[in-house]
Amino acid sequence: MDFSGTVKSPYLYDVMQVSQQRVPEKLVYTVSERNSAVVKAAYTRTGASAWGSEQRFGWRPYQEFAWNQYTRDVPMGQQRTEYVTAGDTLWSHTVHHDTVMDRDLELGVGMRDAAHTYRPGQHASEKWFAGPVRPSIPHGVTGWPGSVRNGDTLSLYIPEFTDSQSGHWSFAEASSLGGGIGSGAAVSAVGDPSDVAHAEVYRDGRLVAQSGTGAWGGFEVPAGKAGYRLDLTTARTSADWQFGTGTRTSWTFTSDTAATATLLPLLQVDYSAPVDLRNAVGPRRSHTLGLNVRMPDGLAAPRGVTLKVEASYDDGRTWHTARTARDGGTRFTAAVERPSGVRGDAYVSLRVTAVDAAGNTVRQTVDRAYLHRGPTSGR
Repeated sequence: MDFSGTVKSPYLYDVMQVSQQRVPEKLVYTVSERNSAVVKAAYTRTGASAWGSEQRFGWRPYQEFAWNQYTRDVPMGQQRTEYVTAGDTLWSHTVHHDTVMDRDLELGVGMRDAAHTYRPGQHASEKWFAGPVRPSIPHGVTGWPGSVRNGDTLSLYIPEFTDSQSGHWSFAEASSLGGGIGSGAAVSAVGDPSDVAHAEVYRDGRLVAQSGTGAWGGFEVPAGKAGYRLDLTTARTSADWQFGTGTRTSWTFTSDTAATATLLPLLQVDYSAPVDLRNAVGPRRSHTLGLNVRMPDGLAAPRGVTLKVEASYDDGRTWHTARTARDGGTRFTAAVERPSGVRGDAYVSLRVTAVDAAGNTVRQTVDRAYLHRGPTSGR
């Protein structure tokens, strides 16, 4: 007896059988553009592992819970065409950068998106783990809790890891040998080191609150108006995670005691890097990085934004200022150039500083944000 198959299939079907007002005598489902969306899903490889994990849960409008999925292996560093039932079925996708142990449970670790529907005939795209991966407040996620001041409590909701696609987020993880960390309280494979997520709040330069589980939850601060600095540090280092291995983000803003929940003006930086499915840019000496500076959802766009972009090819020992240009409003481009002394493949670390006219600032450093191929690289 001979068996044959495709180990790394370039196709996936996520199908929800829907019958309106009746139960058919024979259940026959034919996938077509009338009942499906086509999703081009790119799974960026983050390190040594050639396989990751993913789940796409689906549920009907009358359901409160979904119980129809298990964890599936997905080849990393590959694009896949996925056919997903369209209409009023809600779908939510979660992807982890390596494999996990509990395959029959909800995938409680990894990057995820908000539940949403697809239109019949829609052509959509997803790109997972494309760098720079860093902390930020997701944009366009319905129901995301605002980072606010209410009375003298700062309620902060900043996930430790977001990628280049708007609406993707994940939290710091702990190994299965230890406890959870941050909001995710998530468990990864045996032996993986726990992630680091540490937050500190300064009032007029004095430390007033800190957390070993990141910038998630309530931070009590003294009454009255003052200048604040929020520092968020993350680290994730393993053979399966070689990009965004450390980040340091500092926000400064002014805040006063608030009678009602008032959104905090935490400037956010979105990135668009021309990386491939190995999180690398091509061998040309320079490449263009796109950046957008914004406020969290619910606040007006920042005015008078200035931006500085620095790149390092030696893990932060030396920094080179990139040439930046305004691309309209709060959008910018930066020309990142490989130093003449760097010949082969090299990691690019980024340090970005943005300031608006109101004096709000953000400074974000991402260690090993992505790879720059050397001119003789054959990959």
